[in-house]
Amino acid sequence: MASWTENIDPDGDTLITIHYPTGTFPAADQPNHEDILQAVGDDSPTSTGNVVANTSDHGLEQEDESVYELRLRVSVKHLILASRRAKAMFKGDYQESKPSEIDGLYRWTIDPIFDPEAFKMVMKIIHLRTHELPENVTLEMMANIAAVVDDLQCHEAVSFFTKIWISRLPQPLPSAICDDLIRWVLIASVFRTRERYKSATRVAILHSTGPIPTLGLPIYPDIVESVEHQRQDLLETLVGQLHDLSQRLCSGTTCGIIACRSMLLGALMQDMCTERLYSPRPSRPFCDMGLSSTIQAVRSFESSTLYLPGEDTFYNPYEGSPDVWALQKDPFSSSRKKKSRNAHHGGIQTARTPEYLVEHRCDLQKLLGPAIDSLEAKIEGLELSASGRHST
Repeated sequence: MASWTENIDPDGDTLITIHYPTGTFPAADQPNHEDILQAVGDDSPTSTGNVVANTSDHGLEQEDESVYELRLRVSVKHLILASRRAKAMFKGDYQESKPSEIDGLYRWTIDPIFDPEAFKMVMKIIHLRTHELPENVTLEMMANIAAVVDDLQCHEAVSFFTKIWISRLPQPLPSAICDDLIRWVLIASVFRTRERYKSATRVAILHSTGPIPTLGLPIYPDIVESVEHQRQDLLETLVGQLHDLSQRLCSGTTCGIIACRSMLLGALMQDMCTERLYSPRPSRPFCDMGLSSTIQAVRSFESSTLYLPGEDTFYNPYEGSPDVWALQKDPFSSSRKKKSRNAHHGGIQTARTPEYLVEHRCDLQKLLGPAIDSLEAKIEGLELSASGRHST
């Protein structure tokens, strides 16, 4: 097994060891065979600066290429001062709190869950080797750093640099579910950037179609659950509003004109069926349903324009000029023929052609719009609580 040692503190009394399966993280300085071969030379550890490369006792040809070992020599004093987790471990009755009888070093083995470069950057901040830090980091690296900081609980120790790095990350936030949005959720929750956390979780609520992915990042489960819970609550409200409107159209509480209600109900049911919102009625957990796309679909619902006889239709002149169609009598029609024809059936025609038709003002969007506007106004992201977690 190949190993790679970096002396974060050359005089340190602690050795952190992490065994990485090959290919776990694409660390820029992950050792390869050529690097190790140049560093090893005579099969003994050879140091160049603060980096030491080693191989197994049996040579490169027999080493386990599926795993490489990263070793960081650090100071327990710096760890205890910066990290609450390290303080609890080294001050407690744990194996890590007892120095080795062989070399006197404390040994801390960490699971390979962190990006090695991100872990080393956090260690360099803790040990004041800040001149080796980059001026900028990528969003992916910032998320990896957030994972390390959250686990070690060393937020205060790294806050100066993380604030600078975060301020230089690309803007604005993504407007759809993607890897970068999930990274922002983690970064904002760990480093407590309230507005970005609220904005990122709002995008997640709007555009997710199920529980948001975590990409293997340590996003708290209650964040995922809260985003999903709000998505389902809002979709349930939206679906309920649509079905409630269909009931009101059937019961006649929306408009006194049956032709209008019939036309609106038919249009509403047709659009709801097209969007799979009518039967079967969608219900929790609303799999594969996005809140934003559903709202957009509802806002596109249309109803035909209805024209009614002007003398039987009341319209308010202050609402603007209505669409009026004037009707002229057919000059070739014969009232005598009409009377004769109706007399044959035992009566005289009394219905008359209206003088004009007026556009009826009811339409689906006027009925749906206020409810949708009210629903959208309620869509907010999560709030960070005083404890560092979130509150809804």
